[in-house]
Amino acid sequence: MNQDLKQDAGKLRYDLVSPEIEKALAEVYTFGLRDHKENSWESVELNRYFAAEKRHDYEYKKNHLSVDVDSGLLHIKHKLWNVVTELLLALKESQELIQDIKPSCTNCKFNPTRYRRICDECEGYKYFATKQ
Repeated sequence: MNQDLKQDAGKLRYDLVSPEIEKALAEVYTFGLRDHKENSWESVELNRYFAAEKRHDYEYKKNHLSVDVDSGLLHIKHKLWNVVTELLLALKESQELIQDIKPSCTNCKFNPTRYRRICDECEGYKYFATKQ
């Protein structure tokens, strides 16, 4: 296949995410299943993950190869998992905020079912998301 014909400009490069990073996260997720139900992390307060991240960060900074006593995994892997979990919770929260915002055309007040820059009703460039 001619690679010149493939349009990849501007697309996310998932191939750059290291398999070792994915494995490290999977190890911590798998360890967590010993004491917790699958996906139960979604219902825990964000500050608990921040505190855990700081504890693992402290141990990591004392010795970058230090291992968590309970899991046998490097502290840096637990720190990574906590940061990723904080990010996932933040993304989930921001997505919920986005769902509370409905777009409407400032020209004709039409409420579309999707976000666009051109209004389906008046074809004006007046779509703006407004909180309702």
